[in-house]
Amino acid sequence: MVSTFIVGKILEDDEALTEREREARKNGRIAGQVASTIGGVGGSIAAVTVGGSAAVAAAVAAPAVLGIAIALGTYHLLKGE
Repeated sequence: MVSTFIVGKILEDDEALTEREREARKNGRIAGQVASTIGGVGGSIAAVTVGGSAAVAAAVAAPAVLGIAIALGTYHLLKGE
């Protein structure tokens, strides 16, 4: 998925970082994957239920936006910002 790739690049692991930073990035990546999956399921249900091009667009965009937002939010929360 696109959001998993983007989050993976943004929150990439780096051995030069502190353990706290590395842990925050790891948890952010995990949260992004979970959120993308949930968004994908919800978007697919909406597309099937409602139909139409708007529902299909939402089904495509929702997992990416949700995944990235949750991943970065989790990262910043766990990082202590």
